[in-house]
Amino acid sequence: MKTRKEIDFKYKIDTKDLFKSDEEFNKEIKNVNSILNDISKHKDHILDSDVNLLETLDLDVLISERIERLYLYAHLHNDFDLADQNANELIGKAMKVYQSYSAINSLAF
Repeated sequence: MKTRKEIDFKYKIDTKDLFKSDEEFNKEIKNVNSILNDISKHKDHILDSDVNLLETLDLDVLISERIERLYLYAHLHNDFDLADQNANELIGKAMKVYQSYSAINSLAF
């Protein structure tokens, strides 16, 4: 059985449409964590005004989409080679961001 490295690129899934590199992925992790801090500011104030509600919902959609991209990139790399330690770290980072999002979301809403 061939390893992933031995397979012609044309037969592989290209994750560059999600993130060009692991460095770009890691940068997005930091950006999403920053947005998570913004959403936590809305705790207990979501229904104070229509502006607060709209901002919170917009942030929630934005963050959901970005976490989905992070998770998909990490999950694909992990599936490509389960023994790849770097891919295991990527999936761990994506899951940690999702867990933070879930915790903040449960408090904010």
